[in-house]
Amino acid sequence: MVGFFPDNLIPRNKNGELLWEKDGLLVSSKFGDGIKYESFKCKNFDKKSGLRKDYESRPEICKKTSCVEENLNESIDNQHEKFVNEKFIQIK
Repeated sequence: MVGFFPDNLIPRNKNGELLWEKDGLLVSSKFGDGIKYESFKCKNFDKKSGLRKDYESRPEICKKTSCVEENLNESIDNQHEKFVNEKFIQIK
């Protein structure tokens, strides 16, 4: 199964230019035969500072997306730790 993100939903800036660029497919190193995720690089991400340039003007999808679910029995801190520690393999 591949989790592709529709091109028409990729955020754009005020000039209509894409804010994300495709960066290949990823699979979990634990579950290599499972779901494949299409990955993107944000053109406004500053690798040096680790922050997004123009943070206040980020697209709605960036404001509303989270790597944790509040309704789970697991704590948000625990969920976040699992997410950031997950190892992925780039396959494309």
